[in-house]
Amino acid sequence: MTAHRDHPYRLSRRRLLGLTAAAAGLSATRWSPLAAFAQVQTTRGTLPNGLTVLVEERPSADTVALQLTARVGAREDGPVSGSALLTSRTMFQGTTHRPSESALQREAALVGGTVSRGTTAEQSFYASAMPSSEVDLAFDLLSDVVGDPLMDETAFARQKTIALQELAQRRTSSASQIEDVFLPAVFAGHPASSPVNGRAESIEVMQLDT
Repeated sequence: MTAHRDHPYRLSRRRLLGLTAAAAGLSATRWSPLAAFAQVQTTRGTLPNGLTVLVEERPSADTVALQLTARVGAREDGPVSGSALLTSRTMFQGTTHRPSESALQREAALVGGTVSRGTTAEQSFYASAMPSSEVDLAFDLLSDVVGDPLMDETAFARQKTIALQELAQRRTSSASQIEDVFLPAVFAGHPASSPVNGRAESIEVMQLDT
């Protein structure tokens, strides 16, 4: 994805795609049996590809929750405000094997699970919660979204429209307007001042990198 051709700006999608190996590496992780009375513990490790893995075991739970996170958020947008959010959203619009967001959501829902995404000032993430018996599907969904997104032109245009509509809605809310003024003022001159939702002038000129 780039900005207007007169001012090219290549997004850090590569950093998000770098999580592909993460899901593959994580698939080897399994929850070892613990005594029923054992306390919840968090185990930290690093895979050969550099991915940091945190595992929190809850022996009494019959579900598994995964979150794949990249340190790529609004503060990384640079001059193209809103680019991290729009990239994350477009990647979530479908893959080669699951060609739409509804296909992703439906496959998770059929086994009683969920799949979601989010972007903040500091990070972008994809998450899935599943019955523990469907943990392989959870890993597969996340690795598919990160490793094989369609980045479809039509889906991208639709997400741009949605982003612009959301910005227009924020202008009708006094609380949102205060937030949009307050944060840039507090973090003036710092990358954290970049609004997660972006600015209309930046979103309007964004294009997919073909």
